[in-house]
Amino acid sequence: MKVVGLISGGKDSIFSLQKCVDFGHQIVALATLIPDSTEEELNSHCFQTVASKNVEYIAASMQIPLIKHKFNAITKNTTQYYQPTADDEVEELYALLAKVKQQHPSVNAVAAGAVLSNYQRLRVENVCSRLQYVSLAYLWEYDQEQLLRDMFACHQRSILVKVASWGLAPNMLGKSLLELFPRLQKASRDCGMHISGEGGEYETTCVSSNLFSKSIEITKCSVDVVSDDEWAPVAHLLMNKAEFNLIPNDFYSGAGEDTTQIKINFAYSGVGTNTERIPGPDMQFFHEETLIENSEIIEKLYTLRDRPKAGFDVPDEYGELDGVRTTATLHDVGTDALTFLQCFDQFQHLIAYVEVELRDLSDFSVLNSAFSTVFSIPPPCRSCVQQSISSVGEITLHFGYRQSTLHVQSVSSWAPACIGPYAQAVKTKNNVYISGQIGLCPETMKLVEPENQYAQSLTNTESIMRTMGVCFSDAVEVRIFYVGHQPNVLLENVDASYIKCIPVPKLPANAIVEIVTRFSV
Repeated sequence: MKVVGLISGGKDSIFSLQKCVDFGHQIVALATLIPDSTEEELNSHCFQTVASKNVEYIAASMQIPLIKHKFNAITKNTTQYYQPTADDEVEELYALLAKVKQQHPSVNAVAAGAVLSNYQRLRVENVCSRLQYVSLAYLWEYDQEQLLRDMFACHQRSILVKVASWGLAPNMLGKSLLELFPRLQKASRDCGMHISGEGGEYETTCVSSNLFSKSIEITKCSVDVVSDDEWAPVAHLLMNKAEFNLIPNDFYSGAGEDTTQIKINFAYSGVGTNTERIPGPDMQFFHEETLIENSEIIEKLYTLRDRPKAGFDVPDEYGELDGVRTTATLHDVGTDALTFLQCFDQFQHLIAYVEVELRDLSDFSVLNSAFSTVFSIPPPCRSCVQQSISSVGEITLHFGYRQSTLHVQSVSSWAPACIGPYAQAVKTKNNVYISGQIGLCPETMKLVEPENQYAQSLTNTESIMRTMGVCFSDAVEVRIFYVGHQPNVLLENVDASYIKCIPVPKLPANAIVEIVTRFSV
């Protein structure tokens, strides 16, 4: 794919570009948001602004065009699942990437450096979806310590430009991550700090990389101490008046040691002032028969739908929904599926998992259109198989009050991206559901060789399990759908009575294995 790199100059945004190149993509342009003021550090919920001046030198070193857009870091919408909101900083990201679309029409993907922040990733995905870009997030769910080690191994050098955590101090600014690595490990152990700064503990800017034709030397920086708190001081480099030079790439040494130096004037600048709802439209009574058949369920849904979410402390009555399900028999895939789903439209946050069986998977695109029409973000989990059934299809809705939904649309090295109206996983009061996983390679979104598909499906499932905090000893349902020969299933710590191997004539994307799991919590 032809990629625009969404960069702040920090270590993650640059390493995400390295991953894009490793996976065969072409970096066509770089894009960045810069402060529309003299302030170097804006209170942005989503974007790094400190050391933004270095982005111009990164682009010059990479010899790639840079598209810039000024913004004021105003946040109007802080809900996790962002919807377009006037004057919000995310709309400035939209404006930036709209410029890219106009100036570089060949670009079809956006690479960003999100590692753990759902808030950031979901906003990038929202903008990409609106502009019809593929979102690439190859660092998503990357082990944090391994992430730093991998950066060091490929000669990426980054320096600290901001500190804001226990275990860190202003005198660490300007030093390289490699030099500070032992201290970061200690701060992580002693203080619970995210070793790669994913909790906002520190920020960086990149000065050397395999992607750079030249390294970057930064001199004559000063420091703004925003808070001189004894335990967790907050300070950042001031770079607007710093000097930048492009220098030979061998200026910084290899992976074993680091001689990164920048000259800093420690000028004390003073201590400065520097329950989610997913509403649906009014219920539309499209299908009187379905409503009558499900009257008891709908009555229960009505009693719960308007109660506020309670985070992880969910009242017991919500647990009563776990295990409640209803099935519709389809005679016309498109019309009947849409009609059935719309009956439950305003209860979307109470639908955890949708199970689909089709007599012919060629009807899948029609069914997918119905799902896209009804389900907003975040959608429920889903599985789909072809089965020898008398009707054209069946849809079963599994209910449960959704405490959390894992919905990742970005391509990454973690697990396959959601490319349709479904989520990777949903947690209810009593269960964790994981969508059916086939043998897709997460980085390429292509099926692996047939003999490796069971192992890849299992790997994808385990990646999602780790993120949801469950393991196979928690499994209460493991269904392995297969085409042709039954795979050799070896699952430790799973009660054999919970495992079912089910032959089917066909699976999505012509896969030969799909693993569907449910866990007790």
